[in-house]
Amino acid sequence: MSSPSSSPAGKVSKRSLTEQQVRALDHLRKKLREVAGTQEAIVGVAKIIGDMPSLSAEVCQILAEEHAHSRHINHKLSIFYVFNEIVQRSRTGNQSLLQAGAEKFLNPNMCSFVANLSPHDKKPYLRTLDIWLKRRVYSAKYLTGLREAWSKPTKPPPNSTSKRRRVGDDRNGSPESMHRPKHVVDEEKLKTMRVVLAPPPPPRQLREGTH
Repeated sequence: MSSPSSSPAGKVSKRSLTEQQVRALDHLRKKLREVAGTQEAIVGVAKIIGDMPSLSAEVCQILAEEHAHSRHINHKLSIFYVFNEIVQRSRTGNQSLLQAGAEKFLNPNMCSFVANLSPHDKKPYLRTLDIWLKRRVYSAKYLTGLREAWSKPTKPPPNSTSKRRRVGDDRNGSPESMHRPKHVVDEEKLKTMRVVLAPPPPPRQLREGTH
């Protein structure tokens, strides 16, 4: 069976599937919902996908849906690692899977999700991009754009406005700190320097001996 063709809008055209293919995709969806974060589990699901090379578009669509519907960040990462496993296996062979992955899995929804993660939770996603670049899974230009999109949050952090408006908080640029004379800050710095550089007091015995 030939790989699905792409429409001008970038979406894979619909086609009829056999009963066996439908069962295989349902089995894949079930395995994705159960996949754990172990290498063995991730490779196991990737092997299931490897047995259906003609269903690249459908596979990537299911990956995207299950990643979006998952409510646990670790489970989402496991699904992403399944995708990483299959694209690295396909980088020298199944080009249709790489194309479908870019269109259906690495889409704006994924970009929005990764961009709004904490720096700690974002690291494995960005680290994977570095691996793809090194192994030439996707082009450098595409991965550079993806990294830029994933690195910039698409919405402001919670309560950021209220923090900026909090009265008396010099760290957030309050009016008090903006209008404070600069010489006051300089004097405080000088006092701190004097404390640090001041010599220690003479020993008690020497002081007593001088009187």
